[in-house]
Amino acid sequence: MFFDQLRETAKRTGNALDAKAVSSLIKIVGSDEDAKLRLAAAGALGALNVPSNQASELILQQTR
Repeated sequence: MFFDQLRETAKRTGNALDAKAVSSLIKIVGSDEDAKLRLAAAGALGALNVPSNQASELILQQTR
C-alpha cells in the first residue's frame, strides 16, 4: 500500500526523495523475496523517474 501511494504521489509531484531513499527502493526491487512487494516497489520507482544510471543498474541486476 505504501508503494502504491508513493507511485501516485510521484506521478503528481515528481521525485522528492533523497538518494538514500531511492537506493533503498532500488534494493527492494532488486532483492526482496516477495514478488508482490518487488512489483509495487518497481511501480513506485518508475513513477519517480530516477536517473537512468540507477535504473540501468537495476535492470542489469535482474538479468543475473
